[in-house]
Amino acid sequence: MYSEYYTLRFSNDPKEIGINDGGVQVYLDEEKYKNIEEYNRYCLFNFPKGSFPEFAKSYYAFPKKDFVFEYLRLDKKAKITDFLSYSEALYWGGKFLLSPKAIEVLNKFKLSQFRLYKANLYQNGVEIKGYKVLHCPMITTDFIDFGRCIFVGGSEIEPKYQYEIPISNIEDWLAYKKKDPLIYTKKLCLNKDFDRELDLFNTHLSPDTFVSQRLKIEIENKGLTGAEIRPSNVMDVSFIN
Repeated sequence: MYSEYYTLRFSNDPKEIGINDGGVQVYLDEEKYKNIEEYNRYCLFNFPKGSFPEFAKSYYAFPKKDFVFEYLRLDKKAKITDFLSYSEALYWGGKFLLSPKAIEVLNKFKLSQFRLYKANLYQNGVEIKGYKVLHCPMITTDFIDFGRCIFVGGSEIEPKYQYEIPISNIEDWLAYKKKDPLIYTKKLCLNKDFDRELDLFNTHLSPDTFVSQRLKIEIENKGLTGAEIRPSNVMDVSFIN
């Protein structure tokens, strides 16, 4: 039986977000940072050679210390939405820059472990107050029933170009990832230990964030902008009783 979970992504509708070149709304601005050491440590672009940023390591945990996003630049063409897409999102589990209105909504629901980090957001030099960066680490692979999941290679979305990859456990998955990182999850199966009351979670097996039906309805009822919520057309989420 499939659960009532949906995928939550940034909107890419130019009419909604103001960006029509396929880019994001918000960028980290290195030139505006006063503390370059902190920028190099935590930011996900232009990091020192031979190292890897703190947040990218933290797929399953939090950074070792709190961090303030000292300067985030909202593109001059971008519209101000409740969910803002930003350049470092691909490397995070939670990957959302949230308005006070969005934060108020999410605080009413049960998320997997998360933290909110202060973000100094500016557009054309004018500060936009109240936004925070959500970091929501991914649930661990302990909650994945690998033997019942379906993994494919070849193409993420075109069935005729896909081939199924036999994987029975985490060891099989890790071994295959070393040979070919382009392995896609067609069906995600969560075991009985997973907390089914969660309203938002991420997993290392999918680039998507999953939200419950009740959170989906509340986001829509409150008119939050900048997010796209839809049934997953690539991945089914199911539970083992």
